[in-house]
Amino acid sequence: MAVRKQIMESCRGCGLTFNCVCDSLPSLVADWDLVLLTHPNETRRETNTGQWLRKSLAQCQVFEWSRTSIPTELTAILENPNHQPILLFPNDSSRLLTPTAIQESSKRIVFIVLDGTWQEAQKMYNRSDWLKALPHWHIQMSGDSCYSLRRNQTSGHFCTLEVGIHLLSLSHRTTLPNNNSSEQLQQFFEHYLNVYQADKSGHQWKGSNHDQ
Repeated sequence: MAVRKQIMESCRGCGLTFNCVCDSLPSLVADWDLVLLTHPNETRRETNTGQWLRKSLAQCQVFEWSRTSIPTELTAILENPNHQPILLFPNDSSRLLTPTAIQESSKRIVFIVLDGTWQEAQKMYNRSDWLKALPHWHIQMSGDSCYSLRRNQTSGHFCTLEVGIHLLSLSHRTTLPNNNSSEQLQQFFEHYLNVYQADKSGHQWKGSNHDQ
């Protein structure tokens, strides 16, 4: 007698089959805007973490990078006189981003993060003169990345979601000291890492009661 194998559909929201995380994702608000400039390859990766910033942070917008043009809507954001665009990308002249720097800005800050592998981020930067013309800042994060879903990760580099968590942590130290948005997103991140690996192994995540 033939046995029919049950085919389960993946969640349209999170892409997981056995461990939907949609209800675990917090809805957050920041006092700055975030632009993810995403490499075309990154948009096709299941392990892309920028998607979670877009879905959880109301002030986050995603644009796909192109070597030949800048999206019209992104141009409008950059040219808005009430905005202060800041490219988060380290170079010899970049400044360290601190809570004080965020608080003292007289305009609404628009953080621009290059979303992709480190090699892809460098390629986007090197091929986009308009990015090089923006003010450059860098962040300082302690320890190594917790992101474990990709191989051959370079020490000192962090995934896009970890960058977003750090930005929330920096801004809330001064403007909203009792806000725990960064902690909420960090908890989701840790939970997602566990359930993603379980999901790709074909079973539900059997973690602690807090994780379920």
